[in-house]
Amino acid sequence: MEDKNLKNGNNSVKYPDAEAKALCPLPFVHPFFDVRGLYSACCNGSFSKDSKHVSEMTAEQWFYSEDMRQLRHDMLVGNRNSMCDHCWKKDDLGIPSPRFTHHETWKWNNIDYDNPKPQFFDLKPSNHCNLACIFCTASSSDKILKITKALDPSDQPSRWAGSVRAVEEREKQYGSTFDPHVVNYIKNNVEDLKILKFTGGEPFLSKEVLEILRAISERNPKVEIKITTNGTVITKDFYPILEKMEKISIKFSIDAVDDLYSYIRFPSKWEQFQGRIENNMTSLPGVKFNVNCLITNMNLAQLPKIRNWFKELQSKYSNLEYIIIDPNLTPDFNESSLYMMDPLVLKKIKKQLEIDTADWNMSCRTDKQILSVYKKIDDAINNNIYNSERRFKKYVHDEFTRQNRIRKINIKDVVEPVSKSFFENILKEDF
Repeated sequence: MEDKNLKNGNNSVKYPDAEAKALCPLPFVHPFFDVRGLYSACCNGSFSKDSKHVSEMTAEQWFYSEDMRQLRHDMLVGNRNSMCDHCWKKDDLGIPSPRFTHHETWKWNNIDYDNPKPQFFDLKPSNHCNLACIFCTASSSDKILKITKALDPSDQPSRWAGSVRAVEEREKQYGSTFDPHVVNYIKNNVEDLKILKFTGGEPFLSKEVLEILRAISERNPKVEIKITTNGTVITKDFYPILEKMEKISIKFSIDAVDDLYSYIRFPSKWEQFQGRIENNMTSLPGVKFNVNCLITNMNLAQLPKIRNWFKELQSKYSNLEYIIIDPNLTPDFNESSLYMMDPLVLKKIKKQLEIDTADWNMSCRTDKQILSVYKKIDDAINNNIYNSERRFKKYVHDEFTRQNRIRKINIKDVVEPVSKSFFENILKEDF
């Protein structure tokens, strides 16, 4: 299908020119809906009350919708479409935004900007998950839904409780949150596909993921497969399928080490988890592995330990490629966000990090990411939410108090010393 709105004179926009503008390749190759069933530009895209749902249109229809046509047009002429505010904010902070990563991924694929077509799917078949990560919601984890509903309302973390209500309201209004046509579309257009990405929920607990991977492995094993997982449940059912694929990478979500990992990614336990991921890397030598670490007010000061752990593990496994240090937890008012931390403590942590990282090699892919973290810390100090109103302090107090009860661990006992005073003070404050 030709996208008439994308004509730009007689020629397609060439890649080098495109990268210099407000352009990302994804809207030209990628129809995206999230685990709630809501459509946007990509997994970092913005949503609104007018966001379309999978019950209203298929992923293919969304790709050729007026909203997506307008987004593509805006990108080609250099306009910043609000659907991509996440990347614009990072660009303005001087932090490399995901669109530059996508440019790197797609620059060899000869995208026809005049005639876009779906070549990349990022699928989240369900919210089925075995973990209840503190910064997550019921939309992405039915474990959170079950834990929250089992608690007395006074013991429910308010953000989790709100997400449970949202899930139940969407189920009443829409029913399914997954486009049932997308599996057949993928099977019928397998030769056009370049990349398939699976997240969740936990993709290795999904029957749909297993079905799609089996079909792709048999019909077009050249499709690049990317899977983001918590790393606790990669079962042997997947092994023969994964081994058939010519290009596959598995990303472990690991946001801390030691007891802090066990707190954040409850009920997973650090020692047991380490053994599982090492077994995966040993058993699947043809699969490339990497790590994603989401920065929060809990693990910020632990970054040097996380980096050292990763470097040691990488020295043991040649198929462990890199770690992404992601400083962009959203929304900013999540209780785990840097914006919800005392600015004075943030300054102390930054100073300690500068000492701890003084000998890091800033030309190294892993080490230089700390520079973007510093920019994020500065922005969290300058645009702080925690100190703006007393109600935000109470919110942080209440959320961590309730999470401590669920996890049967006190957050102040598992963070780094420079962070401990913040959690001690907020938890003992009388509201």
